[in-house]
Order: sequence, then structure tokens, then C-alpha cells
Amino acid sequence: MHAPLEDLRRQVRYDAWANRRFADALTDRHERPLRLLAHVATAERVWLGRIHGTHPVSTAAELWPVLDAAGCRDLVERAAEELSAFAVSVTEDELGAEAVYRNSSGTEYRTPVRDVFTHVLFHSHYHRGQAAAALRALGVDPPWTDFIVFVREGG
Repeated sequence: MHAPLEDLRRQVRYDAWANRRFADALTDRHERPLRLLAHVATAERVWLGRIHGTHPVSTAAELWPVLDAAGCRDLVERAAEELSAFAVSVTEDELGAEAVYRNSSGTEYRTPVRDVFTHVLFHSHYHRGQAAAALRALGVDPPWTDFIVFVREGG
């Protein structure tokens, strides 16, 4: 059985693996999938800023950047590095602390960091699914990003 922090760190490794794998499969022709994946990476960074108190307010526009494939890959890499650094250093006490932030409508919330982090990972998974559907609509097979594939590959 895994400890909660170990599980969190493994989930962060999976998220980074899946986002990188997806980013590597995209080209500039894949506008909607690029937009979705750029949103994933941007949202991950915004939520980390909310947790750290350095980005307490965000706008809807900044959460949906328009990037080319290379820009998206760079953004995915930055988000992966930042999430990984957080996961490696976070303590159980810090996971129980509240993040105080305002959503894109300006409403203030207080949410335990553990729950924010769970949301971030589910949010990413959800939008990767949308990006996969968008690729299929373009006649392109999306990359396999299922957790079990990550596990089979040694994750």
C-alpha cells in the first residue's frame, strides 16, 4: 500500500508523462487539441500559484492561451517541472493547509491544498480526453495516455 504523499507524487509523474506524450503528438495543424493542452498546462501553473499565494486572481483569457506546437510543448514542460518540484517538497501539513484564491469571476475561495491538487490532476485528465476526441475528429489517432500504459512502461 502506498502512503498518501507517495501516491500524490506518482500521480504527478503520470500527469507529466501523459501531458508530454500528448504534446509530442501535436503539430501546428491541431489547433483545438493544442488549445486544450495549453489550457491544461496553464491551469496547472495557475493553480500552483494559487496554492503558493503568488497568483491569487486569474482571468479566463489567460487560462486559454493560443500557442503553436513548440510553444505548447515548452509550456507543458514548465508545468511538469513546477508540479514535480511541488510534489517532491510538499509535506502532509502543507497539503492540509488552505489555499486562498479568487476564480476567474473574482469569487474568493478557501480550499485545502490536497483538494486543489486532486482537482488539478482530474482537470488535466478531463481536458486530455477532450483533446483526444478532437484529434480523432481530425482523423488522427491520439496517443495512449491511460494510467495503465504509464504503469506498464515503468511509471
